[in-house]
Amino acid sequence: MRVPRIYLETTMFNYYFDADRDAHADTVTLFEKCAAGKYDAYTSDYALEELERTADTEKRDKMLDPIERYSITVPAKSDEANELADKYIAEGALPPGSLTDARHIANVYQRAGHNRQPQFPSHSQSDYHTSDRSNQQDSRL
Repeated sequence: MRVPRIYLETTMFNYYFDADRDAHADTVTLFEKCAAGKYDAYTSDYALEELERTADTEKRDKMLDPIERYSITVPAKSDEANELADKYIAEGALPPGSLTDARHIANVYQRAGHNRQPQFPSHSQSDYHTSDRSNQQDSRL
């Protein structure tokens, strides 16, 4: 049976160690399921860069710890992934201003073994409302 692949973005590592967060217990359980082989977990170099920029060294070390502890895969950056991230923005798969998020997704998408380019619905950037991030969802999704 194929093990589902999941992507862990930066916030997951914060929730893992911060017991005051509502999602803490669920996040710890998710990491434990990854360690047990129920999920093949990935993060990205872009997530690592965000975590490494944390000024509080104790907090930073706690957020980075689960990557090694749970053997989270961290694919290396690539020019191809950066080009794909640019395409995500250009095609409207993600709203303008979300390049870092697009790079997270593109990096893991490519490195997780996806050899074909994703297909995007046909719509323009004007479908997004830039004045309010909560309105930046495409109603067709």
